[in-house]
Amino acid sequence: MDEGFEPSHVTWALAGHAGHGKTTLARGLAAAAEGCPAIRRDQRSTEEFGIVPIGCGGDRTAILIDVPGHPRFLKNAVRGFQGVDAAILVVAADDGVRPQTLDHLQILQLLKVRFGFTVVTRADLVDAETLELAQLEIEDAVRGTFLERQPVLTWAAANGRGLEEIRRQLAELNPRLGSQRSATADFRLWIDRIWSVKGFGTVVTGTIGSGTLEAGDDLMLEPAQLETKARVLEILGIRTRRAVAGQRVGINLAGIGLHQVKRGMTLVRPETLRASGLLNTELQVLAGAPTAILDRQRVRVHLGTAVISALLVVMSGNRLEPGQTGLVQLRLRQRLTARPGDAFLISPLNHRTVIAGGTVLETPRDKYRAVKAAGVIPYLEALRVGDPAAALRRFFARHGDRPVGREEMTRISGFPSTLLRPRIGRALAAGELVEIESVGLFSQPRLQALQALVLETAQQIHREHALKMTITLDEIRDRLRLDKTLLRHILDGLCRDQSLTAGTGGYRVTRQTGGLSAAQDKIVSLILQYAEQAGFGHFNADMFWKHHQMRFNKSEVERLLEYLRGRNRLIRLKNNRYLTPQSLASIRRRVEAVITSKGRLTLDDSKEILGYGRTGAVPVLEYLDTIGVTCRIGNERVLKVGPPGGAPCASDAGGAPGPR
Repeated sequence: MDEGFEPSHVTWALAGHAGHGKTTLARGLAAAAEGCPAIRRDQRSTEEFGIVPIGCGGDRTAILIDVPGHPRFLKNAVRGFQGVDAAILVVAADDGVRPQTLDHLQILQLLKVRFGFTVVTRADLVDAETLELAQLEIEDAVRGTFLERQPVLTWAAANGRGLEEIRRQLAELNPRLGSQRSATADFRLWIDRIWSVKGFGTVVTGTIGSGTLEAGDDLMLEPAQLETKARVLEILGIRTRRAVAGQRVGINLAGIGLHQVKRGMTLVRPETLRASGLLNTELQVLAGAPTAILDRQRVRVHLGTAVISALLVVMSGNRLEPGQTGLVQLRLRQRLTARPGDAFLISPLNHRTVIAGGTVLETPRDKYRAVKAAGVIPYLEALRVGDPAAALRRFFARHGDRPVGREEMTRISGFPSTLLRPRIGRALAAGELVEIESVGLFSQPRLQALQALVLETAQQIHREHALKMTITLDEIRDRLRLDKTLLRHILDGLCRDQSLTAGTGGYRVTRQTGGLSAAQDKIVSLILQYAEQAGFGHFNADMFWKHHQMRFNKSEVERLLEYLRGRNRLIRLKNNRYLTPQSLASIRRRVEAVITSKGRLTLDDSKEILGYGRTGAVPVLEYLDTIGVTCRIGNERVLKVGPPGGAPCASDAGGAPGPR
C-alpha cells in the first residue's frame, strides 16, 4: 500500500428506495457492533441522512451513512453519498427494484464507488419463487455497474436471519477500502452539518477527505476565506486530539458565528487549496437522461456537500447527447474548494433527478474560449486518460509562463507525486525541464523562446528610446507580463552570454546598432570634440550649450550626455559634470606619480597637477576615491593599494575625514 494512506477508517452508504428497510438494517448492524455509541438519524425528519457506527474496535472504525430514499430528498442523499468508500444496495423482496433504487445505483456509479454488495430485505415475507425473482431482477439492474458479480445477500428483520453473513461480508471488504484517502495530502473537509453548543459556539461535522487534523490547528473556511482554529475535536461523540482521513469528525470552530457557516463549505489549511469558480471537467450524460445537455445550459452541480447552480459550457460542439461523454467547463455561481479527481453530479434546475456526472480535471483561472482550444483540450485529454507524461509536456503551455514547484504541480494536475517524480527526473535529465532558482520547474524549450523574446523586446525599447541608458526589469515585464522570478532568470542568462549588460539601474543591449537621428549624431560629435578640447576640465550641458550659442535644445544635450556616459564615452562626476575616460586616465597617472613621490597628496597639489584649484579638484579626486584609486585620511589622500609599509586608508586606520 502507498505510503501515507490509512485504510482503517471506512464509510459505507446504505442506498435504496424509500421504505425498503435501510434504517432497520442499519439498526440491526449497529446493535450487533461492540463498543460503538448509539448515534441515530436526526429525529426532526427523515429527510436527513443518518450516521450509524458499526465498527469501533481499536484503530479501525466503520460507519454507515443511511441516506433518505425519497426522490424529494435527492440533495441530501447525494450529500450522504459523497466520499463513501463502499455501498450496500438495499432492495425489498416484496417490492423489487424501484425507480429510486436505480437512481441511487447510478449516483454511486457516477461518484466512482467501486466496492459493495446487495442485500434483499424482507426475505421472510415472500416465498422462495418471489425471492428468486427479486434476485434475478437485481442481477439485471446491477449489470455493468460496480455491483455486478458481487454477493446478493438476504436478510429478515423479524428473526435476524442473514445478519451474520452481512457482517462477515463487511469484515471481508473493510481492509480493502479507504486506500484512496491520503493522510499526507492537503487537509480538506466538506461540511455537512452545523449547530451551536452552549459554552463552545459553532460546531461543524463532516468526513475528512484527505490529510490529518489536530486540536489547535489553524484552518481556513472556504469560500468565505475566514480564518479559524480547530478548538475541540470529537469522533463519534468522543473527544480526541487527532483525526485522520476517512474519519467523521466534529470540530468546534473558534471565532466563527453560526450565521457564517453553511453546508457545502470546506475547511482547509491556510495557503493550500484555493476556492475556484471555474471547473474544467469530463462529463458523462446518463444513457437514460430525458434530453441532451446543451452548450451554455444552466444546471445544478452537486460536489462534495455543496449544491450550486452553474453555467455549463461544452468545449467541443454544442451539445452532449444521452450516453455521450465530453469535456465541459462549469462556471459556478459560487466558488468551491474543488480539486482534480473530485467526482460531481449534474441535475436540472427544475427537476430532482440526476442526468449526468463527471470528474474535475482542473480548476482553471480563465474562462474557456474556442480560440484557446488548441492549448486547453490536449492537456485536458492527457488528464482525462491519466497520462502524466503527456500532461507534463503540455503543463507549462497550459498554466502560464511561471516556474511551478513540484508540490504545486501535483496539486494542479491531480497526479500523485509518486507518478510525477520519476517523470520530472527524466525530463530534467533530457533537458526538457529546467530548475528556476530553486523556486520551481519550467519548460526548457519555452525558456529558450522567451529568451529570444526578451532580447527582442529590449532591442525594441532601445530603438524606440535611443537615448535611454538602461532598461529596467519592470519595463520589460510591463510589455511581456512574465513572472518576475522567471524574467530575472532570463535576464541573468542573457547577461551571461553577453547579449545584455547589467548596470546601475537596469540592463542595456550589448550590441545594439542604430538609433540616433542625423541631428543627434551631429550633437554627439560636437560634444566629444568639446570634451576632448576641455582636457582635464570637466563640463556640463549648460557650458556646452552656451559654447555653441544655445543653438541646440538644452534638454536634448543633457540626454545625449547621459547616452554617451552609458556607452562609456564620458564619465560623470558627483557635481554632474563630465570628463572623457582618456582625461581621467591621464589625471590618475599624475595623481599616482605625486603620491608615489611625496607619500600623499593634498588639495594644494591640484593646481600643479590639474591646472585648477580646490573647487574643480574636489569632484575629480572624489571620483578617484570612488573607483578605489585613492582614499582620504584627514585632508590628505593616499593610494588605496600602495607599496608595502605605506600609509593605510582612513577606513583601515580608523581616522576621521578632515577637509577635502
